[in-house]
Amino acid sequence: MMQNYYFYIYPDINGNYEVHTENCYYLPSELNRQYIGRYSSCQAAIIAAQIAYPDKKFDGCYHCGVLSKHLTYNLARLVQILQCHIVLNHTPRNLIA
Repeated sequence: MMQNYYFYIYPDINGNYEVHTENCYYLPSELNRQYIGRYSSCQAAIIAAQIAYPDKKFDGCYHCGVLSKHLTYNLARLVQILQCHIVLNHTPRNLIA
């Protein structure tokens, strides 16, 4: 799903600019954010921001960026388990978290 991404115009204590989705509860006010563009993931938005602003370092918001990474990882694990179950008609123990 494509979403609009923005970054907070002030760096955090580590010097990183935090990237947020348009729906993030922690999205900065319009005066304190810069539009990056529409992307399918936080990772893609961060890459685009790095290209557009090579002098800045970016990272994803813990609430809307990192959680989306965990969701993607868990979804990939679920697909892997289901494929194994269909092919072998069982789920190997090492795939169950």
